[in-house]
Amino acid sequence: MLRVPEKTLLSWGLAGGALCMYITMRLIRHKTLHKKFMIGLPIIIFIQCIVLLGLLYLIHTTA
Repeated sequence: MLRVPEKTLLSWGLAGGALCMYITMRLIRHKTLHKKFMIGLPIIIFIQCIVLLGLLYLIHTTA
C-alpha cells in the first residue's frame, strides 16, 4: 500500500479539503496525535472561512 506524504495531505487541505479531512480524521481516529494536523487543519479551516466571508461580502456590496 502506498503512503501519502503529510505535505501532500496538507496541500489538499489548503486547496479546499480541510473541513472534510478534519471530519474524516476525527471519525476514523487517524492522525489525531499529530499536532501538525490537529492544529493545522482547524487553522486552515478558519482562514478559508474568513476568505469565504470576505468574498461573499465583496459580492454582496458590489451587487
